[in-house]
Amino acid sequence: MKSPEVSVIVPVYRQHMSLGWLLAALSAQDCREPFEILVCDDGSFAGHVSQLEHAASRWGLDVRYVWQAREGHRVSRSRNNGIHLARGRLLVFLDGDMVPPPDFLSRHLQAHAGSRRLVSGTRRWVFLPQGDQPAADPDIYAMLLPVSEVVDQWDQFRLACSSQPWLACLGCNLSVPRANEAMFDEMFTGWGFEDREFACRMVLRHNYEHRHLPTLSALHVVPAPREQWAASRTGSSHEQIVQYLAGWLRIQELFPEADFSPVSQIARCCVLDKRTGRWQMDTSTPTRSFAQAAQETRAWWEEGRSHHERIGPDAAEDGGRHLAVSHSAGGR
Repeated sequence: MKSPEVSVIVPVYRQHMSLGWLLAALSAQDCREPFEILVCDDGSFAGHVSQLEHAASRWGLDVRYVWQAREGHRVSRSRNNGIHLARGRLLVFLDGDMVPPPDFLSRHLQAHAGSRRLVSGTRRWVFLPQGDQPAADPDIYAMLLPVSEVVDQWDQFRLACSSQPWLACLGCNLSVPRANEAMFDEMFTGWGFEDREFACRMVLRHNYEHRHLPTLSALHVVPAPREQWAASRTGSSHEQIVQYLAGWLRIQELFPEADFSPVSQIARCCVLDKRTGRWQMDTSTPTRSFAQAAQETRAWWEEGRSHHERIGPDAAEDGGRHLAVSHSAGGR
């Protein structure tokens, strides 16, 4: 059997139904080059194994499975598990809730002809009511496309046309040649910013050329109504928001020359309850500027670190700040 030219890396966590749709869509690819699929499980259940065996048998897919213990949301490490095992010269990243079009892999491959590039595509959203679960069919992309919506596609296009086009990169539709530097920063945990850190590092530190494909759109399938979308992305608990803000601060520290205000809308919606010292989400139109949000978040972080140093790591929690200090220490 010929070695794969492309390695498709898919991090998953409890996404049995959407993973079936993804595998069905990959079985319908028009790519003439051999490709492999690496499903990287962030600690969910063994049901994925039988699902992958069925997909490999039914559609003749070259699928491998790698599992890691669940220790929080560690998508960077999940993707790295796949990268370590990849055999293809091109790494293509999808998420476990994506449905790619039939020309997805062939267009990613074509975009890498010539220069050493980081290539990004776009996404349209599909919000499925609970219980609406179409069968895993190779035509799943054509079935779902008519009910898909534009949510953040135009924002991504504006980023791609800006002076910092690499900020348009999303880990759910991204490709890069396999190389030593093509690894994700595992200090990013929780949701958000690990993909943009990867893009910034490839372009700003390793001089990759960025190419955005605005018409290469995969479907991002959400098994919930649209109104639940924002809360489901970051999570609504104090701990989840702290993880998100940790990544937001870290990427600013790693790339002080970059302006992250265009991708800080959610961070501006994170509101500190000064009475309890805990964070919560306010998904209405943010009233704080990027500078105000960054200043308030850093001040809270530094105050928590100072408190941690004064009373020691074994003291009781103070409004959840010790969790924040723990993440801060792990990410610096």
